[in-house]
Amino acid sequence: MKQEIIDKLSHDILIEVARYFECRSDDFVQLDGFENFLYETERYGKQFILRITHESHRNENQLNGELEWINYLADNGVATPRAIPSANGRMIETVDTGDACFYVSCFEKVPGKHLYGFELTDDLLVRWGRLTGRMHRLVGNYQPSNPDSARYSWDEEDDVIKAEKYLPANQTKVLYKFEELIKSLRQLPQDKKSYGLIHGDLNPSNILVDNDILYVIDFDDCRYEWFISEIASILFYPIIDEPIEERKQNLAVNFLKHFMSGYSEENQIDRLWFGQFHQFLKLREIGQYISIYRNCDMDNLNNWCRMFMQGRKEMIENDVPVVNLDFALIKC
Repeated sequence: MKQEIIDKLSHDILIEVARYFECRSDDFVQLDGFENFLYETERYGKQFILRITHESHRNENQLNGELEWINYLADNGVATPRAIPSANGRMIETVDTGDACFYVSCFEKVPGKHLYGFELTDDLLVRWGRLTGRMHRLVGNYQPSNPDSARYSWDEEDDVIKAEKYLPANQTKVLYKFEELIKSLRQLPQDKKSYGLIHGDLNPSNILVDNDILYVIDFDDCRYEWFISEIASILFYPIIDEPIEERKQNLAVNFLKHFMSGYSEENQIDRLWFGQFHQFLKLREIGQYISIYRNCDMDNLNNWCRMFMQGRKEMIENDVPVVNLDFALIKC
């Protein structure tokens, strides 16, 4: 998060936030937030999460679209923390300082530990797939109450439309590869059975495990995209951490076998889409690459980002697949 935005989030703003949501600012416990400010607080004797979003990240219509989608899913059997209105009955409160505008929303706090701390057993993969399939199935019956609050599409993301701005000047070949990929994906059909509103970042850090319940959190990246792209994105993170190609292939096959077993209990996806799987893995790979340049100090990367970036430029430039598999032949 840019330092100039952090500097504008003064103590006075937090006091105003607390007033809107009937809690005490001196009770706020700050949590890790990548592109938003997150605080845990108590309200009416229960624990809640307050999220403060700078106007440069999302506008009010986009946020309304996200909150409506979250509550729709919660109403239809998806375990996710509901968005809670303020004391004024508004889902979003605005704090305008004159030179900065912040949007504030409140969510239930749900129990559980992050999925990334668990071994990905076959049973857990089935449950993860079932959860994803249910969310994709529910999209078919969902319409935003206000067209102005509809979320954006995948190719309207900041990392897509401003990729040239974030990449160094010597990365012209990476940019060219990304632009060619975008052109190719735009030719794919977008029917209701294959395309709709997705979570957009359904990785293990955004799923909490509490006994038999998987809670989905952090819908900040929800957008309109292909369902197969979400599945590819989910697979991306477990396999990207595996350096040995043979083990990476085995992991991918086993993952999809059990994940899709659960997914198909809730939603059906045409097997032909797995012929496009490599393109969607590549979309996530290059998107992650650009995101690191956009959000991170390249001279002070954490261990995961450093590992990911090692040799990544050359892999993108030379069309090296994320994993060497014919996904169309995997039986899942």
